[in-house]
Amino acid sequence: TMKWSESATVRFVELYREHDCLWNGYCKKYKNKEVRQKALESIREKMNWSTLSTDEIKQKIKNLRSTYNQELVKIKRSIISGRVGDDIYKPNVKWFPIMESVMMAT
Repeated sequence: TMKWSESATVRFVELYREHDCLWNGYCKKYKNKEVRQKALESIREKMNWSTLSTDEIKQKIKNLRSTYNQELVKIKRSIISGRVGDDIYKPNVKWFPIMESVMMAT
């Protein structure tokens, strides 16, 4: 398992967003395993990490989606608790807004 820098994670999420067949259930190619596999391989190539397996890429996607959902829960809890404005919880991770654009589109 490799350590991901924040800039690498941001780049990864940007590449993930480009391949809607990986996250958009309405995409005609979403259920096409061959297309999805090629998308994962494209991400690997563009990340320039030949040692990264497609299984590791899938796991990274799963982890990011999970972390995104955990951050969303923190935001909702801070709103429910009556916080307003600057007191509302804001995720510290730079990739959150990019992932949000993916998650909100699904």
